[in-house]
Amino acid sequence: MENAFAPGLLLGCLIVIASVALAVGGVAITRRYVHFSVLKTDHDVAGFLYSNVGVVYAVLLGFITVVAWEEHRDTQGYVQQEAVRVSNLLRDVGVFQDGVRKELRLRVLAYGVAVVNDEWRAMARHRDSRAAGEAYQKIWDAIYAIQPRTEREIAFYREAIARLNELGGIRRSRLLSSQALIPPLLWVLLVGGAVISIGFTFMFGAKNRWQHFLAAGSLAGLIGFVLFLIFALSSPFSGSLSISPEALESVLRAWERGAYAGPG
Repeated sequence: MENAFAPGLLLGCLIVIASVALAVGGVAITRRYVHFSVLKTDHDVAGFLYSNVGVVYAVLLGFITVVAWEEHRDTQGYVQQEAVRVSNLLRDVGVFQDGVRKELRLRVLAYGVAVVNDEWRAMARHRDSRAAGEAYQKIWDAIYAIQPRTEREIAFYREAIARLNELGGIRRSRLLSSQALIPPLLWVLLVGGAVISIGFTFMFGAKNRWQHFLAAGSLAGLIGFVLFLIFALSSPFSGSLSISPEALESVLRAWERGAYAGPG
């Protein structure tokens, strides 16, 4: 079940609509009680203050958006790397005897299934999966029980251990990425900066009422959309921008077609 607070498209639309409505409403209230000619006399001061506030907030908003996107992209990379390691393990264990090979492959596949079916939903709630953790440990238990005999088996045994260690490290990075939320204090700064930036648009004495509404609403809608984008990127396993387990699923589907059958 997806997180109830997942940043879906509906939530994004509501944020943008609410931002525009509040901005237009604020302009309407300001113009109702303060004549535009009064506001016009303070254009120089308001313009100077707004330019400084706007630059500071634009830099902050752009920086956090880039950081959130890079974190999201790195998390997607972890998912792809994990699928590659699972694929490599399924191939590497083909060198061992029939019983050992079958047992190892079953345990690696069980780990992949646990990640796709259980851990993905857990990460949407910013948690890990006990089932996936136990499945990973069972692969190690099977590795510990192997006694390679030939030089060929020893070489592949060492390679399998290296791949399994890499798989564990990548899984840990993926789990940490699913829990790396933007701190609440930073959200206070982002939302507070949005309120201040939009609030400054109330102070300009535009003679044309609809032009004033359009300017304030456009700015508010843009800021609201960027804030939603940051929120969505900071939740990489839930919502409209969630990362799919397709890379790992493709490995499991390939196994079902016998792509990793190997010797015997």
